[in-house]
Amino acid sequence: MTSLSLCNINLGDKTGEELAQALAAIPATVTRLDLSWNKLGEKTGAELALAFAAIPTTVTSLNLSGNGLDNKTGAELAQAFAAIPPSVTSLDLSGNDLSMDNIWQLLPETISTIVINKKEHHCNRNIILNYIKSSLSSDLSASLIPLEAIKLPFDVAEGNLNLIFIKDRLPMACTSE
Repeated sequence: MTSLSLCNINLGDKTGEELAQALAAIPATVTRLDLSWNKLGEKTGAELALAFAAIPTTVTSLNLSGNGLDNKTGAELAQAFAAIPPSVTSLDLSGNDLSMDNIWQLLPETISTIVINKKEHHCNRNIILNYIKSSLSSDLSASLIPLEAIKLPFDVAEGNLNLIFIKDRLPMACTSE
């Protein structure tokens, strides 16, 4: 079994520890995990982090759609998303009333495909950073650059992401003091 759907089975009613135990029991053969429509937005950021950390490292695609995650603060989402295993490269957050500009900085760097409101966004940070570095002059004093000023090699979002926060995106070796 490579795909497991735990969709709409009220996982949000479980405690963070119970949820973590359930996710830790997922077979190592699973690469696609569907946790959609489980009211996970009712959990605290710490509970979500505990649960997400228990997801097997074989999982590469995670579906968290329709979980009410828009009820979480930025800090709670950051805490929860940081615990997603680095093996996860595709994340479905549709049906959570989130937008790319709200969550861009909160996602783990390993996430290369994000689905929000059923629009797929390929957000490979290395491609973005390399392209931005090659497009900019050595003066990085501006902290915001309009997306229209940078011709990215792909469509980041259709109107959802208006600004790229350059200083937060560039590796330490590339930022100016």
